Amino acid sequence: MDSLTQTDPYLKQVTTLGDTHQVVATEDILNDEGISLVKQGTAVNSSLYDKRVATS
Repeated sequence: MDSLTQTDPYLKQVTTLGDTHQVVATEDILNDEGISLVKQGTAVNSSLYDKRVATS
C-alpha cells in the first residue's frame, strides 16, 4: 500500500474493531518499503489510524 490515505476497507475495519476489542500488534508492522508504521505491542484502534493518516 503506497499511502495510508489510500487505504482499503480492511485497515479501517481492523482499527475500528480495536475500539471495542483488544487489538495489539504482535510484531512490528512495516510498509512496502520496510519503514515501521506500528511497533510491536502497540494497541491498534481508530486513534492510531487517525494519527497515522494525519502524518502521512
